[in-house]
Amino acid sequence: MEQDLEFANNEAIKGYVDSMRRFLDDATEKSKRLRTDISYRIKDIEHIGYTNAVKMTLDLATDFAQKGNRRIADLYLQMAEQYALRLDSSMQAKVKRTRTELQIEP
Repeated sequence: MEQDLEFANNEAIKGYVDSMRRFLDDATEKSKRLRTDISYRIKDIEHIGYTNAVKMTLDLATDFAQKGNRRIADLYLQMAEQYALRLDSSMQAKVKRTRTELQIEP
């Protein structure tokens, strides 16, 4: 369980939410068997992961938009919007501002 949490945290720091989720799911299963509450740790790791995922996808969206590939930029903006839903309204607003700045309509 501890190793899964550590791996999840490492993936969260990189913004890799898919692999982070897999490790968190494994840790959750093990914690249930051990009857241990790790919910607060999971929330912390998720916050890190989704925050970094939003930052990463916004950076990628900006790069693609600047290179003229608006379709791919829009896909990254859509991903950022989905990740931001897991966070507070300020992160959702940041995604919306970026979309407006890049002039890419949903």
